[in-house]
Amino acid sequence: MGALIPAEHLADTAAELVRRDDLLAALEVLSAAPVDRGAERGCAEALAAWSRQRWPQLGFTVQDTGAGGANLAASTGSDRGGVLLCSHLDTSTSGEGTVHREVTGSTTPYQPGVCLDGDAVSGFGLGVARAPAAAVLVGYAAAATALAEAGVAGTVQLLLASGGTHRNTALAEPPQPACSGVRHYLDHGGAPDAVIVGKSGPPGVLHEEPGAAFLRIRVSAPGPGVVLFRDQAQPVGGLPQHVGLVCAAFEAWRGQWRALPTTGQTGREAGIGAIRTGAVAKPDLLPAHLDLFVYLVSAPGDELGAHLDRLHNTLVGHLRGSPLAGCTVEVTVGDAEPGGATPASAPIVELVRAARARHLQRGGEPDITGWTGSTDGVLFRARGIDTVRAGPQVRADPDRPGRDVCSAEELVRYAQVYAAAAVRFAVNRGE
Repeated sequence: MGALIPAEHLADTAAELVRRDDLLAALEVLSAAPVDRGAERGCAEALAAWSRQRWPQLGFTVQDTGAGGANLAASTGSDRGGVLLCSHLDTSTSGEGTVHREVTGSTTPYQPGVCLDGDAVSGFGLGVARAPAAAVLVGYAAAATALAEAGVAGTVQLLLASGGTHRNTALAEPPQPACSGVRHYLDHGGAPDAVIVGKSGPPGVLHEEPGAAFLRIRVSAPGPGVVLFRDQAQPVGGLPQHVGLVCAAFEAWRGQWRALPTTGQTGREAGIGAIRTGAVAKPDLLPAHLDLFVYLVSAPGDELGAHLDRLHNTLVGHLRGSPLAGCTVEVTVGDAEPGGATPASAPIVELVRAARARHLQRGGEPDITGWTGSTDGVLFRARGIDTVRAGPQVRADPDRPGRDVCSAEELVRYAQVYAAAAVRFAVNRGE
């Protein structure tokens, strides 16, 4: 990668600028209110105001991404080239609302802020993705400050994006508009040479990433029916009685899907996350459709078409000879992003690994296999941009249900990793 001695010194300077207090303060701003996908503007504006006060010499902008969405962005130079430090503002669930209640079972009001107990930081949504987002922000500020104070040219970009979590929009009724802060950023001038995605994950550096897709399996009855005459319905008993048959048929295909050979860091997975049938207002009538909604994780290079044909054929085969034999089966693909891989020898991969070894002071890089977590990294790789993912370990807080917990010290270390790797890439132009 060329001579890196000057860059190493500047990278160490950037790492030394990372402050634990800044990380905790950023987390407080991020955690002040629920932040759902596509409704990040209030959070972005609050975080921008805090960042401008903390680092007035750095430029932070709020990018409107439509409706209530917004990105927080910044750059040491132009918004082209260099390295981008990226995470996202929204959480998988906001901490309030219907989706949160349905997937957590919790009716507890949102609890703002974070709790600090020694080295342990606890709060809502730290894993996805407030803890790594705070580390990315502070890491960017440290890198930008180090470059400016040294008078060294080099482009480091920051993006805390809206719409960062996967969401089933195309199959929603009615379909919802796409909401991707990363796409907005790339479509409106942002064009980095390499990307570091800050998100919690395995204890190592991911340079490969699986794809993600949402599917709908629809089983349709051949005719209408009513509950009072369910024995004469088609199928007999009505569709709700036979949900288990469809689930069992899907699980048979899932076993085949997961057993396909893989190489590299990623794996495959599939699961039913939602089931819908019938009209709640008229449960005396039997439904015409049974819908199963599936989250599918694919390996880089997978062509979904042939695999989904096999899923359809498996479903039809398992239902043949059952009460559902006369029903039709459809498999529909909604939002889908293919997996991708960055070569392990790419400069950004080597730099992040070196920074992680230096600042986390751990042994050799662990071997990652079978990873099934997908992030916005797939969007960067789809545009040919070398991308890696690395971030702190975050787990469920055993003492505070619904909240996550992580190490404050590890957050500091990862902010140093982001700062150091970004500076070295920017100064050496990734060579």
